[in-house]
Amino acid sequence: MKKIILLFALVAFVACKDDKKTEKKDPKGETTVVKEVEKEVAPKYPAIQKFDQEPTLIHGELHSFDESISVEEVEVVPAAAKDTYNFVFYFSDDTDFEKLENYYIALMLYPEDVSTIEKESDRKRGLTAKSIKCKLVQDGKSVAVVIPDFKLLGKKMKSGKAYLYKPGGGILNPGRPKLIVNKFSL
Repeated sequence: MKKIILLFALVAFVACKDDKKTEKKDPKGETTVVKEVEKEVAPKYPAIQKFDQEPTLIHGELHSFDESISVEEVEVVPAAAKDTYNFVFYFSDDTDFEKLENYYIALMLYPEDVSTIEKESDRKRGLTAKSIKCKLVQDGKSVAVVIPDFKLLGKKMKSGKAYLYKPGGGILNPGRPKLIVNKFSL
């Protein structure tokens, strides 16, 4: 019986000793403050590139491509080369990022002045477009996809549309509306 009590006392002593490692006394020494140990969360994706200028918000409403992939914001920032821009799509925290990485993102822009579109075929359609494979990057706690170096000669856009697709597999939820970016200037 004495061995059980001694063992219990030893376990209680060790347990109390471990708790004291995270306790600190306040400067006056009157009360004990327990500090929670914060866990460092390593970013899951590479850090977003540094931009020379501050991005401009062009779309700030939540848009769901499907039940598991949603965009919260779209921003644009001038790129290093003349007349090129980076478009940054920030996804919501509840997005299925593993699923998103399997898609491409396409952005179609409709300039106010169609004559500023470089390709004749695009000028006839009245739009210019670019798409890339979704490579996720991290901006602080937010996960984003950047469409880099989109060449645009016109500075005023009537609108823009974005959607996700798989080559050969078609658009994700073709019946759902695309993400619409209303009139904006670069």
